[in-house]
Amino acid sequence: MRRRDPAGDDEPGPGQPLVRRGRDPRRRRRLDADGPRPGRRGADLSGPAGQACQDGVIGLQAAAVEANQQAAVGGDTLRVLAVDSVAGGPAAAVERLRGLHVAALAVPCGDTATTAAIVAAGQRAGLPLVGVPEELAAAPWAWTTGLGATGEGVALADQAASHNILSALVLAGHDRHDTREADAAAARLDALGIPVRRLAVDADPPAALAERVRALNPGTVMIVASQGAALPVIQALGALQPSWSPIAGALAASELMSNSLASAGGEWIYKGRINFASEVDPDDTAAIVYASRLEQWYGGRRPSIDGVRGYVAGWVMNNVLRDAGDDRSPQRLVSAIETRFGDFDFGSSYRLRWTGGHGGAGQLAFFTTVFINPLTQLGAPAATSHAGIFLKAGAYVRLSPYAQVTT
Repeated sequence: MRRRDPAGDDEPGPGQPLVRRGRDPRRRRRLDADGPRPGRRGADLSGPAGQACQDGVIGLQAAAVEANQQAAVGGDTLRVLAVDSVAGGPAAAVERLRGLHVAALAVPCGDTATTAAIVAAGQRAGLPLVGVPEELAAAPWAWTTGLGATGEGVALADQAASHNILSALVLAGHDRHDTREADAAAARLDALGIPVRRLAVDADPPAALAERVRALNPGTVMIVASQGAALPVIQALGALQPSWSPIAGALAASELMSNSLASAGGEWIYKGRINFASEVDPDDTAAIVYASRLEQWYGGRRPSIDGVRGYVAGWVMNNVLRDAGDDRSPQRLVSAIETRFGDFDFGSSYRLRWTGGHGGAGQLAFFTTVFINPLTQLGAPAATSHAGIFLKAGAYVRLSPYAQVTT
């Protein structure tokens, strides 16, 4: 299977991921400039998830700008609009977009309830949604570009087992995705004969929970929770005196692979105690292209992992629209999704597998944080500790080969 190199001369240019299943990219038809091509994004850009939403929106927009540059001769443009889903509610926002004859919705975000409401409204309106959370994905309308909870949970357990641990502790959140991922990790560890204990990430106040974890002294700690729930616990674990960490370190779910968490996470982050699962690689050519586009078009905006995910979703959306040909009706877009994305590669690391009415990211790897600036003071304020491409004074470093996961 041929892979796309965004920097290569013998492959499509940056941001032109290959669509497999035998279709020759040179024979793709450009969309009619008069057709309904705008990609719309419902989002709440305030509150705890606001930064991730903003980064995802801008990543999506960067992909659209790049696509439009490549379509400058004889093509049409991809328009992206970030819509306020708070004023009037998510359903009203989706209805306004439908009145504008949008083609599809992309990567809705916000708190759990808001995101679910946007996805439900889009499904009722008969609009395809690309890049929804995995637990909200439901054919034929809603599709995820992220990792499946079960596959990721199994991968976390396998990574832990590769370190020959004697026991594991899972700190789990309460969201449906987190619960399913923690269930899968615990079941896999049990099947491997590794004793596992599970605690809610908010079972005790963070400092007390950190002391409790240290007293249990597991071989590894798995953290499967949202950033808001996990961050205080990660900070408390790093603040233990005397310092402590599991013999095999900690593992974290992909939702915790985040610049904002890395900036605020404390000692365990600074010392690389946590291995993060991720379906996107910040050192991949496509991620570097995204970062350079961000610097070029959005001066002062820092690249982020959430931005890379938005950028990937933007190129998935662009390919969906192009593959639909002149007919961008919802039914035609759904048909393109269901038949053209069983084997979709972006850059050298991201794999998307949509088959049989479901799917998502098809592989992951594990990363840690390494701080390389000798002037960086451990525990210094985040504003003085971080920038590089993705982290100021450090970098994400891949620790494992990419492994396939169940979608």
